[in-house]
Amino acid sequence: MRYAVTGEILQLANVQLDERESFRSVPGAMIYATGNISAEPVREGGILRAIGRSVSGDGLRQVQYSTVKGMGIVGLGGSAPGRILDMDVGRGRWTVARSGYLGSQPSVSLKSVYRKDAGERTFGKEGFSLLELSGSGIAFAASCGDFSAIDLRDGEEYVVSAAHALAWHSGVGFEMGRMGKAEGDGHGRDRPYAVHLTGPGRIFIQSMSPSALAGSLSELLGAGGGK
Repeated sequence: MRYAVTGEILQLANVQLDERESFRSVPGAMIYATGNISAEPVREGGILRAIGRSVSGDGLRQVQYSTVKGMGIVGLGGSAPGRILDMDVGRGRWTVARSGYLGSQPSVSLKSVYRKDAGERTFGKEGFSLLELSGSGIAFAASCGDFSAIDLRDGEEYVVSAAHALAWHSGVGFEMGRMGKAEGDGHGRDRPYAVHLTGPGRIFIQSMSPSALAGSLSELLGAGGGK
């Protein structure tokens, strides 16, 4: 498999597949494909077996792309304006926000390692989940807005809003908590959820949150509809 990430802030992952090669993505990610690409949902016994159901509570639906004959290309994009992060899972495991996971080769195993159900205003209607990527092969994550890469030194800690945490390498330890700390705030239930990341390793932080983007668009569309 070969690929190229093109564009600036509205990026595409252009994946070239030869015969007997395949790639998987979340539903709705395909932007274009050559005429010899087939797309089939992955059902029970495939990728769903790799999901930690006891943690996630449900499976991750995916679509598998392969070529009918010869070389084919499929273009994949995120659900929001942003960039695409490519990860070589064979060089080490990754943890990725489920909302940012775009796709991967079948040789990449997925496991849900954290889930916060919907209902919390911080996470919007879809909740918050983290996926661990292991095995071998290439995987993609799609950011909401731009992203920054930060290399943490051994023992260095960053506290990142959960809605803005995109991905980090296997060497980075993480714990879920709350943002900040102020006197008299009790148990801090009004503070946003955060991911406490401890080095060494590289982390990726996205500049926008999906829920905030959806809220802004809703307000703009509502304002426009009222005129």
